[in-house]
Amino acid sequence: MSKIILKNNFIFLDLLRGISAILVFIGHLRGMLFVNFKIASSNVFERVFYFITGFGHEAVIIFFVLSGFFIVRSIMNSIARGDWNFKEYFFNRTIRLGVVVVPALFFTLILDYIGGNLINNFDFYSKPLVMGNFIVGENSSFSILLGNLFYLQTIIVPTFGSNGPLWSLSNEFWYYILFPVMLFSILNYYSFRIRALLILIFFSLLYFLFDNVLMYFIIWLLGGASFFVVKNNYLNMIKRRSVISISSFLLLLIIIRTKLFNQINSDLILGLATFVLIPVLIEMHMKTKLFISFSKISSKISFSLYVFHFPLVVFLSSFYNGNTLVFSFGNFMIFVVLFSVILAYCYLCYQLFEKNTKKVNYFVKKIIFRKRTTVKILSM
Repeated sequence: MSKIILKNNFIFLDLLRGISAILVFIGHLRGMLFVNFKIASSNVFERVFYFITGFGHEAVIIFFVLSGFFIVRSIMNSIARGDWNFKEYFFNRTIRLGVVVVPALFFTLILDYIGGNLINNFDFYSKPLVMGNFIVGENSSFSILLGNLFYLQTIIVPTFGSNGPLWSLSNEFWYYILFPVMLFSILNYYSFRIRALLILIFFSLLYFLFDNVLMYFIIWLLGGASFFVVKNNYLNMIKRRSVISISSFLLLLIIIRTKLFNQINSDLILGLATFVLIPVLIEMHMKTKLFISFSKISSKISFSLYVFHFPLVVFLSSFYNGNTLVFSFGNFMIFVVLFSVILAYCYLCYQLFEKNTKKVNYFVKKIIFRKRTTVKILSM
């Protein structure tokens, strides 16, 4: 039986996840609100602002690697405990996503309808957005909504309405299925017939999914590989040089932002760097209470922040009718105000939905598995 890896010191991983969500958020807000960067007319503060708010895509790549680490860790620990169950795993993953995604799609529908119809900003919602270059009005049909509910965005249908960031949720969902199907078709855990069926399912999924989904699956798997590095205590030399490792990671991020490599190579390089960084961060200990609190809170709301923020960013941007602002101190303060309002909105959404995931899980499981639960209780 393999060794169980418990949650020992993930506070820096929480910090990384929280910062990544904020970087995606501020990148989208700046992109929708301000004109593109022009070095000829910029001052130092403006350059720093545009630089910091330009890591949105890189933050998503870090999300993928972190997701791979935690999902693979969860599955391997379950195998080690001897309580792995495909149905329960799929149920838990579906509820974990659905508790946030379903209300996010509903709020997207409401905000897009109000912005495009009641506030008479139809022109804004019927033209390509500054970010994403898609037309909200063309992506708001019931069939697209239904496709997003089943995580088929970017595979069969586009992302629903104004919620462009949902593209990565489709990737995540299918990675949750791809990995255990691949793993248990290799491990001698099930009978030969079941393993043969899993192999068939795996290759069918490979055929079904688009190339970009599979490419990011490799990056997601790097997070899983990082779990095995932690489990087997590899990279001890690197872990003892945490300052050098983190400094190298930040330097690499800066190099990637210079567009020295093409997008695919940049994503793979960043994925590899995050794969190395995770064991380093797990070995580190955070002592400042303020940082600990920030890490925990930002990590807790990171999923809700990612899924809920963009439709409200688009809605508020629609009042400018697509006329992006020139950077100035006054307009920067508008950015700060909008940042605070949207962050508060996402935090409220977290309190209403994501925070209650365990309660929803228990309630739905009680309904679906009522008979099975009764039998288990009687047989104890």
